[in-house]
Amino acid sequence: MEQANPAIRIPHKIATDLGTKIVSGRLKPGTILDGEIEASGERKVSRSAYREAVRILVAKGLVLSRPKTGTRVTELENWHLLDPDVLS
Repeated sequence: MEQANPAIRIPHKIATDLGTKIVSGRLKPGTILDGEIEASGERKVSRSAYREAVRILVAKGLVLSRPKTGTRVTELENWHLLDPDVLS
């Protein structure tokens, strides 16, 4: 039986947690997420794992990440509503 790679699961767990907060309205559009250093430290994960989670959320249209300005929750019209993860 194959074991799942924990390095792959951690970013997905983070993305699911943040994505759920965004879609449920607990994180409102325009909210700036914690910086990579703070967020990864709080979650006790590597910075690269947190970065990958943000990339997942960017791909789903839930956040916009820009150097110097940070990662911001986007408006509903930017979300990829047909994405299975966003739908669920």
